[in-house]
Amino acid sequence: MHEHLTIIERLQLLAMEADAPDFAQEAADLADRVRAGRFYVAILGQFKRGKSTLINALLGQQVLPVGVAPVTSVVTVVRQGPELAARVRSVDSDWQTVALADLPQYVSEAENPENRKGIVGVEVFCPAPMLEGGLCLVDTPGIGSVFQGNTTETQAFVPHVDAAVLVIGADPPLSGEELSLLQDIAVRVRHLMVLMSKADRLPDAERTEVRQFTERVLAERLGRPVPLFEVSATERLAHAGPPRDWPQVHAALEAWRCEAGVELVDAAARRGLERLRDLLLHDLHERRSALQQPVDVSERRIRDLQRCVADAERSLQDLRYLLQAEQDGLARQLRQEREAFATAALPLALQSFDRAFDTVTQLEGPALRAHAMEQARDIAHDAVDGWRGEAAAAEEARFARVSKRFAEHAEAFLSQLANSGEFPPDALAAPRMPDIALHPRERYVFHEFRRMQSGHWLASLLDRVLPQEAARRAIRRDVREFLEQLVDVNSHRVEGDLTERVLESRRRIEAQVREALDDVVRSAKRALQHAQVVRANGEAAVGAEVARLDGLARRVADVEV
Repeated sequence: MHEHLTIIERLQLLAMEADAPDFAQEAADLADRVRAGRFYVAILGQFKRGKSTLINALLGQQVLPVGVAPVTSVVTVVRQGPELAARVRSVDSDWQTVALADLPQYVSEAENPENRKGIVGVEVFCPAPMLEGGLCLVDTPGIGSVFQGNTTETQAFVPHVDAAVLVIGADPPLSGEELSLLQDIAVRVRHLMVLMSKADRLPDAERTEVRQFTERVLAERLGRPVPLFEVSATERLAHAGPPRDWPQVHAALEAWRCEAGVELVDAAARRGLERLRDLLLHDLHERRSALQQPVDVSERRIRDLQRCVADAERSLQDLRYLLQAEQDGLARQLRQEREAFATAALPLALQSFDRAFDTVTQLEGPALRAHAMEQARDIAHDAVDGWRGEAAAAEEARFARVSKRFAEHAEAFLSQLANSGEFPPDALAAPRMPDIALHPRERYVFHEFRRMQSGHWLASLLDRVLPQEAARRAIRRDVREFLEQLVDVNSHRVEGDLTERVLESRRRIEAQVREALDDVVRSAKRALQHAQVVRANGEAAVGAEVARLDGLARRVADVEV
């Protein structure tokens, strides 16, 4: 962590020297959160999903303002503090303490429509046990709001998210915009959960139908399991109604805080450093280019860039299809290998179990069943684990070959844009090969079916009352079926884990391309403003500034992150 801080502080000084206060402030904020060990759990969703109310329910007290109309227009961070307090920061001033009762003046759509007051930071301090250990809850403006600025605020905060909670409604259910946002977040973070709020508003049968629909859509679109919990914030705050899934929600957040907090902060530091260095380098390049061309050319270029990026977003769908085709090919090969493994391994596993079972003559009844279950578990574990190593090595080798085509697709897409003449040299860099290696994070864990191993009460009873030979035959039959299930389920889990790693690698490419497009336009606008100021001081000032920018760019490029 100390190594990260040194590099962050170095980039902050370079940003200040480059007259880039936004980047300097971002570096200062990053250093502050690393020192304090803070990580951000973003509460996401459409407007009127009850995100602010849900945060209040999690904290057990009324902390954030709530209302019928869209309330939150600015990203608001709720963090641990000795007492309830709030502070805000604007584009024109540093942090200022405000009364909690006055918070709506800065974060509500009614009193700060589309953030016209220029608020760039809002923090609320709360003495809640949940917030100990660095966990911060982030209230975000609703996506899909009638106020377009709200969506922009939320999307801009996405790179800073360490973990995420998507709040959806029981009625209406998951929207396309929410699902798209969750897919973007899933590329960046591992820790996700979905809360179906206002669960008290639907009868049980309808709520079950909505839940099944949502779980199916999430599984299809994300390619990995995401916990889904039903809650009602109004019931929670009123201390009324059933507990629903609140205990599971608190347990999941506690696990994030205790088990993943250090990892999340470290990942945020590395992610923030790389983002800062790349953005600062590109900003310096843009400013240099703007100084060397007429103002009207820069203005026209920004308009062309915006049009080109809009066209590129539509063309990005073609890139998705190409990457999806490559991913599907890998998935088909892996599926065939799993089927071949199961066909060959299962008979051998059953034979191994039969031999081991026949050697056990001293045990009978429930004790024999428990021992046989353990034998089956060990045999299945060894079989699947052996294949898992082979499958992972084969998939990584295949992905190494496919990653070249991934890179070629992305490079061709970005080169087409670069050749349009609207983008500066090197502004649209294709993803680097190390960035598109098979995603290293492995989530596979052998599933043991502990409940099944403990035995059904009826089977336990029959084990005691049946004649010894009849009981042995029943135990052998049941445990063989159990062994088959272990091999089938866990080989599928290996397949699913490897497929998910490929999917996450593909999504990382798409995210890199999209961020590259957005960054180009933002930097071009800043560069034009800078060029206008420098040109006002004459040609000598322009030459001196170009030389200064070149020197800064070399020093920034030398920073290792």
